[in-house]
Amino acid sequence: MAQDQTNIPIYGPYTALFKTGGSETKSYTGLLESSFSFNMESKKGSKQLGDGTEVFFNEGHKLTIEVSLDELSETDLDSLEGCDNAVYTFDNGAVITVDAADADTTLSIFADVDNGKTKITLIKTGPASAANAIADLFAVT
Repeated sequence: MAQDQTNIPIYGPYTALFKTGGSETKSYTGLLESSFSFNMESKKGSKQLGDGTEVFFNEGHKLTIEVSLDELSETDLDSLEGCDNAVYTFDNGAVITVDAADADTTLSIFADVDNGKTKITLIKTGPASAANAIADLFAVT
C-alpha cells in the first residue's frame, strides 16, 4: 500500500515562522525540505539495583528541529534567540507547531553560524511521566 502524502509532514518546500508569544519575530518562506531536520528521541536513564541488575527507563523526550539558511544576518541571529515558539508550514498542507514551554516542558531556540550559513536549532524537552508526553512537545496537523 502506498503512503498517504497527507500523513507525511516533511514534504516539499516550507515556511518557518518563529514567534515570541503571539507575535511574529521572523519568517522564512520558500525553504527546501533538505534544509529541515526533525528528530525526537527518548532520554534514557538507568539504575543499578542491589543485586547488580541494571534497570533502564525512559526519563523523558527531546525534540530537536534544525533549519539551515544560506542567508546570514546578525540582527536575525539576535532576534531568533528571543523566540519561544515556532510553526513550520509545508506546501502539502502539513503544519508542525511547537508551542511555548509550559510547566512540563522546556524550550530553547538557538541561532548559530555553521560553515557560513545560519543554523536555527529548536530544542524542546519534557518528562516521560506527563500525561501527553509527546503531544506536549509538538503537534502535526
